[in-house]
Amino acid sequence: MPEFIVVDLGSQARAVGQYVVGWPHSRVLAWLRQFGQVTYEPYFSRPGVAHYSFVSPCRRSSGFWFEGDTLVLQYRDRAGIRFVEVLCRSDL
Repeated sequence: MPEFIVVDLGSQARAVGQYVVGWPHSRVLAWLRQFGQVTYEPYFSRPGVAHYSFVSPCRRSSGFWFEGDTLVLQYRDRAGIRFVEVLCRSDL
């Protein structure tokens, strides 16, 4: 699959999910950092769940988190907040 640029993680959640399936968490984080600011959010995190925010250069923001071997991407559409779950590999 060819490389693409993440401009808005929320609207590209499904495509990003398909692209990173099976990747370890560290690779997903490094890849996203190429396209914007990735910040660990300790307030939303809990044991076994690492929550992050992503802000692109055009100031579009979205949340995502790792829960075990699952990456969950959050996005908003007309119906409200939705989630895309992707099987990844934990780095632990």
